Amino acid sequence: MIAQTKVSVDRIKEFVKEDQLKLIPSHTPKQSNVMIVIETGEYAWKTSDQNLKNPTIKIVEKIETIKGYKVAICGSVGSGKSSLLSSILGEIPKISGVGAKVYGTKAYVPQSSWIQSGTVRENVLFGKEMIEGYYGDVLEACALDQDVKMWEDGNLTVVGERGMNLSGGQKQRIELARAVYSDSDVYILDDPFSAVDAHTGTHLFKKCLLQHLSLKTVIYATHQLEFLEAADLILVIKGGQIAQSGKYEDLIADLNGELVRQMAAHRKSLDQVNVGVSHAPLWC
Repeated sequence: MIAQTKVSVDRIKEFVKEDQLKLIPSHTPKQSNVMIVIETGEYAWKTSDQNLKNPTIKIVEKIETIKGYKVAICGSVGSGKSSLLSSILGEIPKISGVGAKVYGTKAYVPQSSWIQSGTVRENVLFGKEMIEGYYGDVLEACALDQDVKMWEDGNLTVVGERGMNLSGGQKQRIELARAVYSDSDVYILDDPFSAVDAHTGTHLFKKCLLQHLSLKTVIYATHQLEFLEAADLILVIKGGQIAQSGKYEDLIADLNGELVRQMAAHRKSLDQVNVGVSHAPLWC
């Protein structure tokens, strides 16, 4: 046990001293309505000579996000959506430039859901005080109220390693509810609709993002183009850079723009799937 304890302590020391885990410090909110400032800069996961020449994320233009804005980040697979969010959080080392600033408290929902061993209520509250009415509103906004009603123990159902098995969508919604209940100033969501069906995704977008978080600043990455039109600002990512930025109406008006290309490719892939389904034999 002494040997195991020493190994554990050494690993904890190594983890705490890791330079790459220095997140962006919290900034005091400004008097103005600006909540997120993305300055010019370059970011790379590893600061080797090769990565310095080809950074993971490169910001060439300053972007400011106003309080209450909903900012959508879209792009193809591997274009750098998650990396851009990580650069805003300060998880990717900055190799040049000014960097990003986030004013006020932050709540982050990653793609890989994390659930702690305990009850559903404990996962949502995450140490905060229980407020019955607000707690119920959060469950409804995150489409968890129906799940809770179906479980025998309700929100006291134990989940995690020794608890009930949850689907990927349920884990993601619990994680989203945890962030929403924190009542933060800025919400950074990494594709919160990826593990749910289309109906539930629409509910999360309308009830949670647009209604419950209507007064909050939300920046979310998504590959579902139907969630872009309601955004106040759209950032189109290509090859680790922001290829386009602006309102939905302005971006689709540019017929040679990157967003129009992505929408055309998405439409083409759907047409190919529909054609394949219509001509498939019955036994398929």
